[in-house]
Amino acid sequence: MTLSNIYNQMPKRYLLSLLGFFGLFNAFLLRSNLSIAIVAMITPTIEKTSANTTTIIPAAFNWSTTTQGYILSSFFYGYAFAQIPAGFLATRFGGRILFGGSIGLCAFLTLFTPLCAQSGSGTLIFLRVLEGLSS
Repeated sequence: MTLSNIYNQMPKRYLLSLLGFFGLFNAFLLRSNLSIAIVAMITPTIEKTSANTTTIIPAAFNWSTTTQGYILSSFFYGYAFAQIPAGFLATRFGGRILFGGSIGLCAFLTLFTPLCAQSGSGTLIFLRVLEGLSS
């Protein structure tokens, strides 16, 4: 039995549900990746080099808890604002194109997270709002 025979015999609803699962899983990962990474970005890392000395590597960013809250919540501001326009776009272009395009655009914008974080917290907040708008 070849792969094309298996594909033709499998009900299309199973394939659609599998692709939908992986798409939503990817969307969840794009939404929550900074929530996991910000811990390592803020907390100083302690690296033990020998029994008698300890080397502390300073944190890359010195953001207050308020700034961290703004950075983490900015995605959801864009996400909440985009729901009604996304409904109109889905009606016009279809859910398949909008779903794939929004996940692709959000993934592309996520690539710029380190660059924007180095530029400053305001730039990162703006990027996260754009990511939320694209989701």
